[in-house]
Amino acid sequence: MKSACALLKNGKVYTQAFAGTDNVVWISYGPVFVSDYGDIEAMTEHLRAALEVSTQGVPYPKRDEWPLVQKPMLDAVGAKDWRALARGAKAVGIDLEDGVVTLSPSANYEDEGGSDRSEKNIWVEFDSSALGRRLLDAFEACI
Repeated sequence: MKSACALLKNGKVYTQAFAGTDNVVWISYGPVFVSDYGDIEAMTEHLRAALEVSTQGVPYPKRDEWPLVQKPMLDAVGAKDWRALARGAKAVGIDLEDGVVTLSPSANYEDEGGSDRSEKNIWVEFDSSALGRRLLDAFEACI
């Protein structure tokens, strides 16, 4: 499985891969891809790129390494800490398995990452031209 997250904040979509650590915890990983909300082509390209970067088996970060894990997203958004990043943001979890992407909207992201709204999950083929449009639909399902 491959995994990523897309964050909507201030009219921009920030998409970043996740990596599974050697103790099975998923962490932010790799570059943050930034597009304008509604730029379907860029959102599709960035979603696919993030999933391609996603990997497993990376070392679990040491306590003093956690700021480095969060830094790329904080820098991309221009936030100094996670609380500022989450304020006013919407988040969609992204998983890829067997060629199918699951887009999982969240609720109340500001509340420690929010909660899953699995009843609102959206499924779409990785190669579908509708991928970016379906990401917009997933953001619209976030509350």
